[in-house]
Amino acid sequence: YSPISFSAAADGRLLVVHNVDANPDPYTVQLETAIVRIGLDGTRSQQQYAPEQVGDFMNLGAFDSAGNFWFLRLAERGQASAPTELVRLDPAGTFTTVRNDLPNLYSGSTRPLLASADRKILSFELGGQYYFVESATAAVSSIPAVNSFTPEALSNDGVLFGTQGARVFQVNRSGQQSAVYGTENLYYFNVVGVDLIDS
Repeated sequence: YSPISFSAAADGRLLVVHNVDANPDPYTVQLETAIVRIGLDGTRSQQQYAPEQVGDFMNLGAFDSAGNFWFLRLAERGQASAPTELVRLDPAGTFTTVRNDLPNLYSGSTRPLLASADRKILSFELGGQYYFVESATAAVSSIPAVNSFTPEALSNDGVLFGTQGARVFQVNRSGQQSAVYGTENLYYFNVVGVDLIDS
């Protein structure tokens, strides 16, 4: 079993995450996680880590503008009630735990982290809160989540866009909410991103 996930950096680099068998004994499987960075010229660098270092949700992470990869993991792998950590993996392969006191990953959605178009702000939802991360300073703030709203995109000024019922809805970082598009007859759609035309 070798799940593979991909994430693209702002400059087009790819981060590939997959499982490898670190044990040469053909009768014993010792899975480790291989993290492969692929450059624009095709060059690759691979580092392998024990599963507890990357957790089970690294495939839901996102790159910031400096090439750091941010993701969430349980503070204790295999402990379903453990708190969640916000982790940054830098281009050199160093893990930094930015927060270790977040609500449990199973307390809400496990959707991918959102990155603003300039990749300077990240956002995710946990435990009834929307969290915002300033990637340059690692400062984290939060506001209460909005009922029946599904964030799907994040603007450069930290406004969440998503769906609520049959409308495109927005929530800013102070918690103000408003509908920006849609009618009661608009169904089966998704918000896919924020363009750069006004940035």
